Amino acid sequence: MKHHLEYEQYIDAPIEEVWAFFSDAKKLKVLTPDHMKMIVRSNLPKAQLFEGMRIVYTISPLFRIPVYWETEILKVVHQSYFIDIQRKGPFRSWKHKHTFIQKGEGVLMKDEIVYELPLGWLGELFHQPLVLNHLKALFQYRKEICMQIFNR
Repeated sequence: MKHHLEYEQYIDAPIEEVWAFFSDAKKLKVLTPDHMKMIVRSNLPKAQLFEGMRIVYTISPLFRIPVYWETEILKVVHQSYFIDIQRKGPFRSWKHKHTFIQKGEGVLMKDEIVYELPLGWLGELFHQPLVLNHLKALFQYRKEICMQIFNR
C-alpha cells in the first residue's frame, strides 16, 4: 500500500540561502536528530546535489539498530525542487520531493513523500506506531532546526 505524507513550513530567509543549505548533502546530519545516530558513509563532494548523486548512510531509528539506506538524487531544478528516491533501504519504495517556493522575503518549503512499507500486511501493522510517528517527529525536529538556523 502506498502512503503519502505532505509537510510544509515557511522559512524566513532568501531562497538563495535556503536552497544552498538544503542542496548540500552534508547538511543531512544537521537535519537528523542525534538519537537516530546518522552516519553518512558516502564521500560527499563539495558540490551541491546533482542528478545521479548517490548518498549512502546508516540511521538507527529504532532500538539503536543501524539501518542501511542509499538514496539517489533523481531530479534537480535549481532553487525550485529536487527529488530523491531510495535505491536500497528499509522501505519497499520511497520517493521524496523537496519544493522551494519564494513567498515574500522567505521560502515556503514543501515535502511530499510517497512510500511503501516492506512485508505487505505485516509491515502495515507497524505503519502508524513506528513509521508515521517517526516521520512526523523527524519533520517537527527539522522545523525547529530551520527556525534556529534561518528565522530572524
